Amino acid sequence: MDVEALVKSIIGPLVDDRIYWDTTPQSGPPKDINGAYLPFVIAQLIGGTDQEYIDQSFPDHENVRLQTVSFSPSSLGATDLNRAVRAAILSNYKPAGIIGSAIATYDPRLMLRGRAQHFSLWIKP
Repeated sequence: MDVEALVKSIIGPLVDDRIYWDTTPQSGPPKDINGAYLPFVIAQLIGGTDQEYIDQSFPDHENVRLQTVSFSPSSLGATDLNRAVRAAILSNYKPAGIIGSAIATYDPRLMLRGRAQHFSLWIKP
């Protein structure tokens, strides 16, 4: 399965498909009619734990470490969005696990608060 499509199908509905891989679009994230940025999520693949059998063959699943960063104009909004992302991943995909607690971040250029969360997913390619 394509991890990008999987993640978009799980998280996309939470943010009206404002989920981006690695960075925001060059034009920037979308704004509402008042000019405020709409909440969005950036997803990145940041490694994983490769496995191989003793005969050097590979299992039928691959591990990926997924980072999501939930951005919102407010700190509370970023926390709430991160919690929704976490719940959506854990309830809609098995096996998935959380790696650590959320990490607060701030984008000074966009003046947005963010919460980064890491997940471990086992994907069948």
